[in-house]
Amino acid sequence: MAASVGIELSGSCFCKAVSYSITLPPATELPLPGFYSHSRNIRKLLGFPTAFLFTVPSTSLTLRSPSSSHREFKTDNFTAVFCGVCGASLFNRVGDATVDVHASTLDVEHVRRVVEPKAHMWCSESPTLTAPARFIDDGLPRYAGELGGPLWWKSEDGLAEAEEGETLVGGCGCGGVRFEVKRPPVDYFGDEMLRDWTKRGRRYTAGHCFCVSCRKISGAPFWDWMFVPLKQISFINDSTIQTYTPERDVTRRFCGVCGTHMFFTTTTTDYKLWDVAIGAIDSGPNPQHWLVWKYDSKDNEEGRKEIFCDEYINGWLKGQLSFEEFAGPFCPEILEEVRKGVIDI
Repeated sequence: MAASVGIELSGSCFCKAVSYSITLPPATELPLPGFYSHSRNIRKLLGFPTAFLFTVPSTSLTLRSPSSSHREFKTDNFTAVFCGVCGASLFNRVGDATVDVHASTLDVEHVRRVVEPKAHMWCSESPTLTAPARFIDDGLPRYAGELGGPLWWKSEDGLAEAEEGETLVGGCGCGGVRFEVKRPPVDYFGDEMLRDWTKRGRRYTAGHCFCVSCRKISGAPFWDWMFVPLKQISFINDSTIQTYTPERDVTRRFCGVCGTHMFFTTTTTDYKLWDVAIGAIDSGPNPQHWLVWKYDSKDNEEGRKEIFCDEYINGWLKGQLSFEEFAGPFCPEILEEVRKGVIDI
């Protein structure tokens, strides 16, 4: 009698330097149960406020790439494993027995056929009104901390104090990269670069991105950027910053020690505009005081035509999320859940 064949899954980072396989028993049923984690550690290591994870036994996962290709960073709760070339977060070792795998790194066409989220955890550490714990509209239970603990409600007290001043401070999970983002000055209209990238109320544009590279490079289910002129960004420390150039006209920057993704730049803006990862901001920007999430012609100064940022952000002028077409094949459900939830942002 032939031996039963188990379930084989595979995954990889964006650049393919690191790959892994997972072998599960034949009796395993798909989709596997998954969860969203909104913990502070997750946010600071990804550069995005949320991770979509599923848990497997440590013995079931095997790295299929040279040991020199990946790096590890130990936190108080887990050890994060990421690609040393592109920085993609792959999985977290939780003790000796289990591994939490970033579902977005799976080599599958439709992730929900393999992993289905069942709950949100650590919602109490969700930093601002624009964090996914507060706007993903999926009807799943939301726990303040660990799964099965006290439930959490969006209206609860304890929302982290969001920045309303003139400077945001951010950085990676290990502290090797620290930076500041300044608000545009009151007289920003006299500066051509700031004028092209600033909305009414001295606010920056921000958006949710579903492109393949943002998803695979980060390991996050999608990505949140704020779009900031380089002259408004200064570094307190950049000793561990590492660059990755997936295309000739694109540069991404992440921490080479802990893997946090923080910046995206392109020749389209002559590298004078930087996309800044919102999850890398320490307390998260206040959406009312710092960011504009949707196109509204009223946000442009009176008498002006569309400014350049309206054309730069994919889907912005159409009222769409960025690169929606790439979310469809991989996870159409999360696209719809985010669409519903961001109506009030």
